Amino acid sequence: MMQFESVLLKGKPFPAYNPVAEVPFLFEIMTHVLSGAHDADRINGAVELYLATQKEEFPGLRGTPFHTYPGDVCGRDQEGIIFSTIAGADARTCARTDSRHVMYPVFGTPELPERVLWDDMEILIGYIKVLSPDARIETAVF
Repeated sequence: MMQFESVLLKGKPFPAYNPVAEVPFLFEIMTHVLSGAHDADRINGAVELYLATQKEEFPGLRGTPFHTYPGDVCGRDQEGIIFSTIAGADARTCARTDSRHVMYPVFGTPELPERVLWDDMEILIGYIKVLSPDARIETAVF
């Protein structure tokens, strides 16, 4: 519902400028499951998931400074924070219109049945295939 709030109440635009970013946006609206989009070629090393213990600033989308929140599930690579589930993606690794190797993280909660997430990820794959019919899923990590 946060996506509806962003568009309808806060006046933020639907990400129509970037089809790669439209995929997780539409996915979130349709499934109510949080997702993101990162250019995997801009990620440096392995992605580490961690629980933030304090506010940590990082460069967010469109040059806006973002920060993590205590208790927020976040991801970082060797160069720094790449996403906060609350604040969103960073400027460095966010998916762009020219991204060809995209990581779509999908976030669930402990009480969400695993089968629901797998079914929702099939919906995500369907959206990706519309955007890029020849797309391949290289890795699915649960």
